[in-house]
Amino acid sequence: MQFRLTSPLMKYATLALVISASVDGAAAQTTTDPLTLGEAISAARENNPSFLTTQTQIRSAEWGVRAAYGNLVPSLSTSTSFGYTAGGQRRLDSVVLGEQPAQISSSYNIGMQLSLDGTTLLAPSVARAEARVAEQNVSGAAASLEAEVAQRYLNVLEDRAAVGQAERELARTEEHVRLAAGRLEVGAGTALEVRRAEVQRGQAQVRLIQARNTAANDLLLLSQTMGTPLPEDVPLAEEFELFEPAWTADQLVEIALAENPTLVARRAQADAAATRARAAATSYLPTISFNAGLGGYISQAGDIDPLVTQAMQSAQNSYNSCLEQNRLYGAVDLPLRSCSDPSSTGFEQGIRSNLERQNSGFPFDYARQPWNAGVTISLPIFTGLTRQQRIEEARIARSNAQYQVRGQELQTHVDVESSLRNLQTSYQSALLQQQIRSTAAEELRLVEERFRFGATTNVELVDAQASLAEAERAEIAAVYAFHRSLAVLEARLGQSLAR
Repeated sequence: MQFRLTSPLMKYATLALVISASVDGAAAQTTTDPLTLGEAISAARENNPSFLTTQTQIRSAEWGVRAAYGNLVPSLSTSTSFGYTAGGQRRLDSVVLGEQPAQISSSYNIGMQLSLDGTTLLAPSVARAEARVAEQNVSGAAASLEAEVAQRYLNVLEDRAAVGQAERELARTEEHVRLAAGRLEVGAGTALEVRRAEVQRGQAQVRLIQARNTAANDLLLLSQTMGTPLPEDVPLAEEFELFEPAWTADQLVEIALAENPTLVARRAQADAAATRARAAATSYLPTISFNAGLGGYISQAGDIDPLVTQAMQSAQNSYNSCLEQNRLYGAVDLPLRSCSDPSSTGFEQGIRSNLERQNSGFPFDYARQPWNAGVTISLPIFTGLTRQQRIEEARIARSNAQYQVRGQELQTHVDVESSLRNLQTSYQSALLQQQIRSTAAEELRLVEERFRFGATTNVELVDAQASLAEAERAEIAAVYAFHRSLAVLEARLGQSLAR
C-alpha cells in the first residue's frame, strides 16, 4: 500500500526494503493498529513536553500585543481608606491648641491617568513584531520536532529490517549446521566442519539478540519523542521505494531561501530589531500625561463633649467681645449689637444638637470633594548620554540581526547543496549495495551447491555466508542513509519534495 503524506518530512522517511517474512508474520498477528509517520508527528505535536513548552511563547506574545494596545487606553484606579486618631491635646511646638476628641475617618479617591510618548505609541508595532518572532520560533521548533520524529521512525524501521536480516542469517546458519551434520553422518564431512557451523550459528544468534535489543531501545526513543508510550509490537506502516533525485541545486536553494524555518525566524527577528530601533529613536519626542480624579471625605468624633466645650468657650468669648463693643458703642451713641448669652436656657443644648447632626455619616456618607484634571507636557533636553546609548544599542542590534539573516542565507545555500550531494551519493551507494547483495547471494548459492557435492570446503561456505550477511547489512544501511539524507534535505528546505 502506498501512503501520500502532505506535511514536511513525512513522505520519504521510511524504508525501501521489505522486512523479512517472519517479521511480517508477527505484524500480521498483532492487534495493534499500524502507526504512520503522520500519526507519529501529530502525537508528538500534541504531547512532546519540550515542544509544548516552546508553543507557550505564542500565548505570551499575544498577551504582549494586547498589553501594548492597553497602554494606549487611560488607566482607572480607585482607593478607599479608614483612619483613627486618639483623643488628647493638640500642640504646635509649645502652643496647646486644645483638647481634641478621638476621631474616626474614611475617604475615597477615583483617578484616571494616561501617559503617552513615542515608545508607548510604537509599542503595539514592537509587540506585533515580537509575536511574529514567537510564531516563527514555534514553527521552527515544529519543523525540528518533525525531523526528529522522522529520524526516530526511520531508526525503528531500520532496526526491524536488521532484525529480519539477522533472522535470515540465523536460518542460513541453521541450514549449514544440518548440512554439515548430514555430511558427517554419511562420512563425507568432518566434526570440525560441524563445529565451525555451530560457531557461526552462535554468532548469528548473538547478532539477532543485539538487533532486537537495539530495535526495542529505538522504539522507546520514538515513544519519548512522541510523548506517548508505544507497544513493543506496534507495526510501522510507511513503505517507500528508492528513486533517483532529479532536482537541481538552484531549484532547491530557491525553495529554501523562501521556506527554511531558521531563515524565516531570523528575518522575523531582524524585523523586530528594526521596529525596536524606531521605537528607541522616539525618546527625543515629548511625553504627554493626562490625569483626572475626584474624591470624598468623612470624619466623626468618638465623643462630642470636647467639641461642645470648645463651642461654648468660643460662644462665651464672642459674648464677652460683644458686651465690650456695646460699652464702647454706648459711649459714642452708636446703636448697640444684639449679644447671645451662652448661659441662657437651651443655648448649650442647641450647640450639642447641632454637633450631633454634623457628627454622623461614618463610614460612607462622604462629603464629595471637587473633581480635578490636568495635562503635563515634558520634553527631555539633556539626560546625560544614556538616551543616545540606548538608541545606538538598538541600531547595533538591528545591524546584527541583518547580518545574522545574511549569514543564515549563506549557511542555507551551503546546507542545501551539501544535502543534495549527500542524497545523490546515498542513492548511488544504495544501488551498488543492492548489486553487491545480489552477487553475494548468488555466490552463496553456488558455494552451497558445491559443498553438498563435496567440491569445496566448509571454510569457503562460511566465508560466503559471512559475505552475504555483511552485504545485507550494508544494503539496509545504504537504503536508510538515502531516506535520512532526504529527510535532512526536506528539513532544510522547510517543505516536502514531490517525486
